[in-house]
Amino acid sequence: MTQNSCYRTKIMAGAVYKFLLPLFFICVLSETWGQTYDTRHSIGINAGVTTGVGLSYIYWPNKGGFQLSFLPLYDKKNTNISLGATFLYKLREVNANYNFFLFAGNHYTNFTSSTNSYFYNVGIGPGIQYHKNGFAINFMIGYGILNIPNDVASRPTVELGGYYQF
Repeated sequence: MTQNSCYRTKIMAGAVYKFLLPLFFICVLSETWGQTYDTRHSIGINAGVTTGVGLSYIYWPNKGGFQLSFLPLYDKKNTNISLGATFLYKLREVNANYNFFLFAGNHYTNFTSSTNSYFYNVGIGPGIQYHKNGFAINFMIGYGILNIPNDVASRPTVELGGYYQF
């Protein structure tokens, strides 16, 4: 992976933590804690090399589900768009609060400054979800093929997301 693409990934992750994370925690903390939650729909933030960066939505009705992530960044000279689409497959519910699952992630990034460049990352691996009181944390590790078609490399990946379930 080139130094430029690593820099772009750091910019995108910084934007998620600065702007979307506080908004997410305000929504979670304002919820009534004794309520029963439907865990099919989730909205939150995701940061992953192969699953995308930004605002994220999960629909997980049964064993199979999907996650979509999106983050557009614009200024006078640059545009950076992150799009992620991930397939999720629940392997096992350990108890009422833990799920083990597999993921197959796809992440497309388009960066425009003086030139237009793009790259595509794909990856697979296992994950664990902890959910309680309408809040879920997804932690995934895997193996990805990165920076397609420019400077292709393969690396272990780490993906993390925090969600409000409704």
